[in-house]
Amino acid sequence: MRVFWRLLRIGRVVLPLIVMTAFSLWAGSAYHGVRAQGVEPQITIVSPKDGEVVTANAVPVILQLRNWTLDCTLSGTPNKTGTGHWHLLLDKGLVNMICDPVSTLVLQNVKPGKHILAAVPAQNDHEEMEKAEVMATFDYQPANPLPPVRGLNLGKPSVSILSPKNGATVSGHTFSLVFDVRNFRLSCDLLGRPKVDGTGHWHVNVDTTQGPMMGMMTMLAMGCTNSFEVPLAGIKPGTHKFFVLLVDNLHAPFSPAVEAGVTVNVKK
Repeated sequence: MRVFWRLLRIGRVVLPLIVMTAFSLWAGSAYHGVRAQGVEPQITIVSPKDGEVVTANAVPVILQLRNWTLDCTLSGTPNKTGTGHWHLLLDKGLVNMICDPVSTLVLQNVKPGKHILAAVPAQNDHEEMEKAEVMATFDYQPANPLPPVRGLNLGKPSVSILSPKNGATVSGHTFSLVFDVRNFRLSCDLLGRPKVDGTGHWHVNVDTTQGPMMGMMTMLAMGCTNSFEVPLAGIKPGTHKFFVLLVDNLHAPFSPAVEAGVTVNVKK
């Protein structure tokens, strides 16, 4: 569960050793916390080249993957051998979960100089396949630097779910989760960057927002819009609760948590 340590480090969370040990045991016995066995995945970073000088304000990230099927419709659900997504990291901090071999890293609020970009396969429960992690360094020397995004005092953030309603029945491949976020600036350009007041993104979870990795084991997605198409591919039929949880740039929830939940019946 090395991603747990990443999140502890970037979220500045301090826990006694005994609590961390208990979390590790909990993760190992959770309903989908066991590593799916199979051939180890392999990743090659095609872009950026190691040591590349970057003068633009975004870096194309292009990977070649072997022995790993990308499928974000199963994120946050039980592990499946050879299937998952990959985590993009900047300077050892988690940026995003991705299901395309081609992506872009926007260098908002990134200081000029040398940085480390990493890509690592992750299972549905976001456990990283650390042996397959690959890295590339780049030297950011912007020709026209982006103006920094600064903090805002927007008041107390809140989120409420507009649709579906509690008790609704959902079916098909996906259903639309629509929500209203207030007093909070959503910015995915700042994923994985240092905290900026009044700014962050959301995580959508199924059944719980608690547990190791700041609740990420059951996270379906992260984003910055006011809706999300919830995939039902890995969700069993029956009653489930879906949550929208507001988090800061470093993926850390507020304390107390700022979240909303809706209970629906999944029909297949």
